[in-house]
Amino acid sequence: MRKIFIVIIILVLDIAISLAQVNKSVYGEFGGPGMGVTVNFDCRLFTPVHLGPGVRVGIGMGQDMNLYTGFPTAEETDFFISCPVGIDWVFGFKKPHNTVEVGLGVVGFSRPVYYFNHPDAEKRDRMVGFIATNYKTVPVGDFFFKAGFSVAIGRHRVVPFVNYGFGYYIRKY
Repeated sequence: MRKIFIVIIILVLDIAISLAQVNKSVYGEFGGPGMGVTVNFDCRLFTPVHLGPGVRVGIGMGQDMNLYTGFPTAEETDFFISCPVGIDWVFGFKKPHNTVEVGLGVVGFSRPVYYFNHPDAEKRDRMVGFIATNYKTVPVGDFFFKAGFSVAIGRHRVVPFVNYGFGYYIRKY
């Protein structure tokens, strides 16, 4: 399963880089599909503007928390590495740069994560799905801010997350 996930990530990156015309971005995200802090690469496909279909891939790190207390417990203090991969669509106007981004995808983890598993479960998830909705604005130059709501869907639980991020558009002139 891990090998399949790595191949999917490589294919998504290859397709994204080859098809992206102008609009690529790199951003840090807190919360959201990566369930911690992630660094992401995002690009629009088939279009030279910041709107339309796109893909995202990232890598990040998080720490398990007990959903009932909100604090790590002795068993959940391990950190994990996450890798969100997804497709998204940005809706809005060309100017001003206030847009809505809607996407879905999967997140792979370096180990089973407590968020999505019942403590007594025999099989624990190392990969979960997500749905995300974000508001995205470009206040100055090529820098942008995004904030939104994500829902991660595991085998035993559905977990909502609030996320926000800051990033930079990489322009090709």
